[in-house]
Amino acid sequence: MAVGINGDQAQEINVDVGATYVFRQLGSPADWEQLSYAKATNSDQSSAGIGGRELSFGNSLDMSDDGQVLAVGAYRDNSDATGINGDQVNEDARLSGAVFVY
Repeated sequence: MAVGINGDQAQEINVDVGATYVFRQLGSPADWEQLSYAKATNSDQSSAGIGGRELSFGNSLDMSDDGQVLAVGAYRDNSDATGINGDQVNEDARLSGAVFVY
């Protein structure tokens, strides 16, 4: 299941939540290599009901200059979790948004 880093990109359960891809440029400007694929850690749609979570994960993102930290926004996330590692799967704060840091 595609949840977190480098899950199954071909699975069809966790759709409409968004995803990010990290690439690096190789020798020429037209030569790129995919390094990783990421979905939100709460993107599991198997119990989300009709319409799923529709997180809009990846709508905004930023990477540190050294490429070691990736921050990904999900402006449609509905969790009322606060701080770090809160309850990500509740749906108690409609469209409150979230930031995922990898």
